[in-house]
Amino acid sequence: MSAALLQDAVRKAVDTAIETVKVQSAGTAVRPGDAATDLATRVMMRQGIDLSSHRATALSRDVAEWADLILTMTKSHKETVVRKTPSAADKVFTICEYAGIDGEIEDPLIKSTKEAYERCAEQLVALTPRILSRLRSS
Repeated sequence: MSAALLQDAVRKAVDTAIETVKVQSAGTAVRPGDAATDLATRVMMRQGIDLSSHRATALSRDVAEWADLILTMTKSHKETVVRKTPSAADKVFTICEYAGIDGEIEDPLIKSTKEAYERCAEQLVALTPRILSRLRSS
């Protein structure tokens, strides 16, 4: 959901500082090729974003090395990324950390409820402009 929201924001941006940003989703514990969950698809549809063609990609060393920035939802996700790809440690941040606030975004897969997905989407929608702003200043 986070990658989709950020990709949508980048696509809609009209300034040259953002137009070269490429967004890719990669999970630390996914089955490659899996579709987005039904709840994620429904919640994102309300944001005007279609996840029906999304297929999961596992985080690999190649993806981590390709990326200039890796954002995770939780500190645990961040630790997993750093453990899997120690060479990427200096470019891995939680979304909240990168947005300049305390806390983390609860992984909605843990509870797998409509409310958890909606709460996650609300947080991501609120933080996406802050991420975009920081990307512009990088």
